[in-house]
Amino acid sequence: MFITEDKFLKVLFVLIPLSLSLSTFTAEIFSLIFTALVLSLIIRKKYFVHLDKNIFIFLSLFHIFIFMSASLNTYPDLMFKGFGYARFLLLFFILIVFFNNNQNTKDNQILKIIFILFFIILLDAIIQFINGKNILGFEIIYNRVSGIFGDELILGSFVLRFLPILLWFMAYLNFDFKKNNLFIIILFFLSFFVIFVSGGRTSFFLTIFFIISLLIFLPYLRKKIIISLLLFFISILLIKSFNIGKTNPTNRIFLKTYNQITDHKFHNQKHNIAQEKNQKYNLYFFSKEYENHYKLAIYLFKNNFVKGVGTRGFRSYCREYGYDSKVGYCSTHPHNTFLQIASELGLIGVSFYLMCLIFFLNQCLQFLKKRDMLKKKEVFLISISISSVIINFFPLSPSSNFFGGWSSYFYYFTLAMFIFSISNLKHIKRNKF
Repeated sequence: MFITEDKFLKVLFVLIPLSLSLSTFTAEIFSLIFTALVLSLIIRKKYFVHLDKNIFIFLSLFHIFIFMSASLNTYPDLMFKGFGYARFLLLFFILIVFFNNNQNTKDNQILKIIFILFFIILLDAIIQFINGKNILGFEIIYNRVSGIFGDELILGSFVLRFLPILLWFMAYLNFDFKKNNLFIIILFFLSFFVIFVSGGRTSFFLTIFFIISLLIFLPYLRKKIIISLLLFFISILLIKSFNIGKTNPTNRIFLKTYNQITDHKFHNQKHNIAQEKNQKYNLYFFSKEYENHYKLAIYLFKNNFVKGVGTRGFRSYCREYGYDSKVGYCSTHPHNTFLQIASELGLIGVSFYLMCLIFFLNQCLQFLKKRDMLKKKEVFLISISISSVIINFFPLSPSSNFFGGWSSYFYYFTLAMFIFSISNLKHIKRNKF
């Protein structure tokens, strides 16, 4: 059957983040094809261009500063990666154009393809949890389920970040949530379950925020979410009761987190705190390792207050000292979005960050004020996009590299979804109701 350009673009839209389960390079290829096709449609005047001028100027200035900041890096490979970050700005605007030109469409065939691919990833992870190997023969490593990701322990993070994109796109394509109650329940249940068994602690706790936001903003999904949560808790009880699975995610998510924060050791059997005599214990922010990454980031910010140490400068600094800094612990990045922006982009970068935060909070407030004036679909799109922004940019949790390609795709998809969704708020005038 002949596939139209619009239909092909819809497939590519979801395949870009979905292909991150294979590799960032695969997502780059799909992104390049997607961008080229949209640009072609713009040139042929089949797609109209409607962009918010203020947002365009703001993001352009931010990326110009990132580009200039990358030149501070003394390592050519890190400098090049900083320059290449501009491609995400182009992708953002291409996504906005795509959204504006494909509204009020419906395509269940495309959604079915995406559902099948996503469920394969979820079921593959469950198979690995039960048998110790997935369908590709990848084994559990470091006592954690990684599924299709092999030796990269990002399964939970991927599922958590892809799920809002999928839900948003389902609503965007006018998927009937009422007629597919069982499907939605299974989708939520499997997603929550895989996030849990993956052992990703940040992903698990951010999932709680995601669930709470859905319960608050989308009342017609409450029953489905509650049922999926009941199935989730029952499955956890069955796992613990019958000793199912090759890993123990409960210990890692709760016990290990407690141990690392309190610097105490737990007896696995008696569950009593074991403290050696004359041993001093400290409280840590998430863990000793994370806290020391943060200390180094704060140190770099203080010593490079205005412009920071440059894009990917944290990693560059650690290279210079052989990853053995006298202050804190070295790594490729500080493992916190806000502190990475502060240390690498300085006060200028922090100013951009705070302006984004103020804008986001203001839009959330406008949404709460005007929610009753919006259509059901508009409420859904805004609610999901707000939830996605929270889990991707939550400032207090450990995070991946802000300038990394893998995470940036989720950042800019989320940002594009949010900006497009809130555009409906600007057209509401109270005197009309």
